[in-house]
Amino acid sequence: MEEQPRYYTVRQAAQVLGVSRWKMWKLLEAGTIKAEANPLDKRQKLIPVGEVEQLARYIRKDAAPEEDRAESDA
Repeated sequence: MEEQPRYYTVRQAAQVLGVSRWKMWKLLEAGTIKAEANPLDKRQKLIPVGEVEQLARYIRKDAAPEEDRAESDA
């Protein structure tokens, strides 16, 4: 069984969220998502998997059609 990663690179996080790398950098600059410097390469940012999953849940919830939101609120 393959171990799940604890961190994503900016490129990997962008793929998971379905956004561009440019958009990921904008989210990082805005503080919407937190990242840490890679201890092996300070130029690279590492984003905790939990941060990406939390943002993905928010995006999915926000992208749900109005009908689905109304049903889930009931």
